[in-house]
Amino acid sequence: MEIYNNFDGFNHFTIKILSLSLLLKLSTLLIESTIETRKNVANEKRRRRGLLSAGAGASLLSTGFILQYILYEQGISFSIIMYTLTLIGVSLIFYAAVQFFS
Repeated sequence: MEIYNNFDGFNHFTIKILSLSLLLKLSTLLIESTIETRKNVANEKRRRRGLLSAGAGASLLSTGFILQYILYEQGISFSIIMYTLTLIGVSLIFYAAVQFFS
């Protein structure tokens, strides 16, 4: 079982691929390439989700700042808009950083 030593992060899907392929007596090269392909696809989805979250967070931040300026110029209270949209925007950007860099 030298193939178990090549992969440090196991999840349910990886163990399922390994057990099925060992049952079917497939080559270790095929098993390794299948798992690597699956990990690459999962990482690409995670990065794409991170970029979308970063874009949504940045647009919320800019919308909040624009609304804040407009409300300030009109003399209307802007604290709810400022804190709410800023908090949501920054949270989305932090979520994007976690998704992108993990």
